[in-house]
Amino acid sequence: RNQNPWKEARVEDVLVVRRRSGGGTVYHDLGNLNFALFSTRDDFVRERNADLIAECIGRLGIPLERNARNDLVWRGKKVSGSAYRLTDNVALHHGTLLVASSLGDLGRLLRPGGE
Repeated sequence: RNQNPWKEARVEDVLVVRRRSGGGTVYHDLGNLNFALFSTRDDFVRERNADLIAECIGRLGIPLERNARNDLVWRGKKVSGSAYRLTDNVALHHGTLLVASSLGDLGRLLRPGGE
């Protein structure tokens, strides 16, 4: 919604899909996990949702931490980002979690900061 994918990714090399929730460019391949949490708007708390995902992944023996932007990090590296969509009564928090993604492709295709 608020970003320009032609500045954030090499779109000539990939299929581009826009999310109604906005957020920055996301790389998807068979090695990432997508999640979505729905709640009432009144019950929506970004930090609590991120902590819930971190707790679930932690039960698998992978300790994640939430940073100030509510991204999830492992050993100081971002492994999950989120986007949000709020309506009058409903809240959506969805994101991706890098599990076994091709980091080489990710680095080749994305342009952090619109480089």
